[in-house]
Amino acid sequence: MTTIRGMEELRAAFLRLQNEVAEQALTQAVQAGALPVERTAKQLVRKRTRTLARSIHTEIGESRRDYVEALIGTNLEYAAIHEFGGTIKPRTAKYLSIPLTEDARRQAGGPRDFRGKLSVRMRRGAARGVLVDEQGTAQYALTRSVTISAQPYLRPALDTRGGDAEREIGATLVKLILEATNG
Repeated sequence: MTTIRGMEELRAAFLRLQNEVAEQALTQAVQAGALPVERTAKQLVRKRTRTLARSIHTEIGESRRDYVEALIGTNLEYAAIHEFGGTIKPRTAKYLSIPLTEDARRQAGGPRDFRGKLSVRMRRGAARGVLVDEQGTAQYALTRSVTISAQPYLRPALDTRGGDAEREIGATLVKLILEATNG
């Protein structure tokens, strides 16, 4: 069995591999290294429905023989507001409607699709109000904007598991190189 002790030995062994095998090996190693970060991000993300956590994934970005990039994240539109925070304002309406009850949350289209009649309760010129149902139960809050504080999950995952990712990449590369050179 070959023992690889330092970067020079690792580079020499890596150069002995064919270009295609080297890129495949590096891709496998980077994917293995990304897994601890991805798993931790899924654990750290705030969970109400788990949709955001389930959407976090790893894909390979740029890739060549000597460089492979892992992209860890999600394609959900609202993911960035959770990671970085920010202010949400209505695009086409005067107010944002925020569901207050389970019935309101289930209405996919918002107040316009709510079963039953809703009426507005708002002081004249106020920036906030509510939509109430026929029984007088507040179903939606109305506001001109909402500021959401940052609730990061990707950066802390990288910060806490970056060392594990590096070790996993190194261990996977060593294993693949040893298999290729002794195989």
